[in-house]
Amino acid sequence: MSDTITTLPVVVENDGRTLTDLIDARRAELRASLVEHGGLLFRGFDVGGVDGFDAVVRALAGEPLVYTERSSPRHSIKGRVYTSTDYPPDEEIFLHNENSYQARWPLTLFFWCVSPPETQGATPLADVRRVYELIDPAVREEFVRRRWMLVRNFHGDFGTRWQEVFNTDDRAEVEAYAAANRIALEWVGKDGLRTRAVRDVVHQRPGRTPRAGSTTPRSST
Repeated sequence: MSDTITTLPVVVENDGRTLTDLIDARRAELRASLVEHGGLLFRGFDVGGVDGFDAVVRALAGEPLVYTERSSPRHSIKGRVYTSTDYPPDEEIFLHNENSYQARWPLTLFFWCVSPPETQGATPLADVRRVYELIDPAVREEFVRRRWMLVRNFHGDFGTRWQEVFNTDDRAEVEAYAAANRIALEWVGKDGLRTRAVRDVVHQRPGRTPRAGSTTPRSST
C-alpha cells in the first residue's frame, strides 16, 4: 500500500505488518519523508500499549532524550513516555518548537492517541521552514544578530518548582547541569532559583532551510 503524500503529514497506512516491523523495513525511506515533509501519521496500527509505543520511538529515532528543563505540566506514564500535557481540555497550547530553549532539543517528537477526545480534539502542525520564510528578512536578521535570553524564576508560591524542572532535589546537580548547558543561575531566598540562558534563534541542518526556535523571548514564572 502506498503512502498518502500531502504537504504535512505523510499518511502511512497499516499494510498488515506491525508498526515496528514496517519501520525496520522502511526506516531510511521514512526518515527521508520525515525530513522532506515534516511529519508522519501512522494510521490503523495497534501500537501495543506504552511498551509498544516506546519500541516504535526507538525503532525510528533511537534512544529518547531525558526530559529536563520542563516548562509544561505533564507526568511520566512509564520510563521516558509522558502525557502530552496535564492541562485541562479547555486550555489551548499554541504552536511551538519543542524545548527549543534548551542547549539540546529533540529532533523528532512522537504522539500516540490513547483516549480520543470526546469533542474538538486536534493536534495542529506547521512546517516551521515555511513559517521562517514568511517572516520579514530584516526581522529574521535582527533576531539572528541579537539572539535571545530566556529568564525563568522558580519559587514555591506559583508555577513549577526547580526540583521538578531539573528532576533532582540536589542543588549541586542543578549547578553541574547548568554549567554543562550554558545556563547562568542564581539561588534566590530560601528555596528559589532564577536562571538565564542566551540561545540562538535559528537552527540550521546541513542542506536544509533554517528553522526558527523560540522567537518570542519571555520570562517564565
